[in-house]
Amino acid sequence: MAMVRAALERQAERYGKDPDTDRWAPRPQRLADALVDLTTAARPSTAADRATAVVHIDWDNLAGHCDDDAYLDLPFAAGLAATEARAMACDGRLDIWLQHPDGATIGIGRTSQSWPPWLYRKIIHRDMGCRWPGCSNEIGLHVHHEKPYGQGGTTDTKGGFCLCNRHHHIRHKPGWQITGDPDDQLTFTRPDGTTLPPSRPPLHPQLKAKVA
Repeated sequence: MAMVRAALERQAERYGKDPDTDRWAPRPQRLADALVDLTTAARPSTAADRATAVVHIDWDNLAGHCDDDAYLDLPFAAGLAATEARAMACDGRLDIWLQHPDGATIGIGRTSQSWPPWLYRKIIHRDMGCRWPGCSNEIGLHVHHEKPYGQGGTTDTKGGFCLCNRHHHIRHKPGWQITGDPDDQLTFTRPDGTTLPPSRPPLHPQLKAKVA
């Protein structure tokens, strides 16, 4: 019980202040939200956010036409020899992500409102947690369209971003608006027209690898 209590307390502290009141939500409410998050975080092995090691490698490199190093999107390992990346591809699952020159992944556009697992993983990996300002929650994440699909939104990295269970619910309250470029900066506007402090935009994977 002590272990469960500690996990709930730790998760409840990640939510930050209630954006409607600019105050901390009541502790019982935050603990209840934490319990939901910790419960739904236990997804089946077929879920899009299951443990996955993501290796970035150019096609020419994977095919053996050059020997440029790849890199691994894990906090404890950034660089990866090309030969090691090819060995991992031998028995690993391959998801092909086409990218623009600026590194943005080409999605499926207006083909479907649903996020395919490979694109879901890409956005989860890019955001590394809830994008709501002041929230550091990394579990129970939803990929949310920046512009509603029914209003012309697109299913690609520039059209979606991560929100946790709690803030996804708040987003759908009347009056809340989230605008901007999910690949860069988002603006969160309250029903009264004021904006929340800006959230930190995600680092490009190559820059993140260099920092690591």
